Amino acid sequence: MPFKRVVKVNDISTIRMYSINIADDVALSNFDRFLGDWHNAEAIYYVDPKYPADSLVSRLNLKRYTHSVFFEDDRLWVLLQTRDGRTIKIKDFLWEFFHGDKGKPPRVIVERVNPVRFSFLDFPEGMVVEGSSGTLRWTPTVNQADAHRITVVPQMVTQKMNKLMRFIQITFQPLYLILHIWGLLENYLNIK
Repeated sequence: MPFKRVVKVNDISTIRMYSINIADDVALSNFDRFLGDWHNAEAIYYVDPKYPADSLVSRLNLKRYTHSVFFEDDRLWVLLQTRDGRTIKIKDFLWEFFHGDKGKPPRVIVERVNPVRFSFLDFPEGMVVEGSSGTLRWTPTVNQADAHRITVVPQMVTQKMNKLMRFIQITFQPLYLILHIWGLLENYLNIK
């Protein structure tokens, strides 16, 4: 899923990526205003709607923890960043982005997107991989008792599909198949 807008990410382990579908036509018609307000503000401080008086003492600049915000393919894309072990919640970002304190924020559907996609080149019959999490699912048949080779291709979501990152080959016995590719690739790709 390459983007038209180029987003440079230095450390993928500190980024959480969200795809937000806005289900409110009024908010979509005013979307340029929301995006303009966000980009033009030097700092946006989160005000807790339940305890607004506490916001005078503890202030959290949301822009500091937001890597990128853009609108593409009829969706709002948000990349939140962890800095110094601290981050913000997506609901807090959406509350301030849509000016929740000044009216009713729009109804949205939020989906967390993994920045790495996984696909197979070589695999035994019946095996499937969940593209976003990298989880392998396979129930071997009686005839599949030998060792099998799997070739997995992790790809960055923001890159073109023809630019492959790396090939990873795994040989295993079906009886010991409790694999979660994300855990195996964590050290290999230097991501957390």
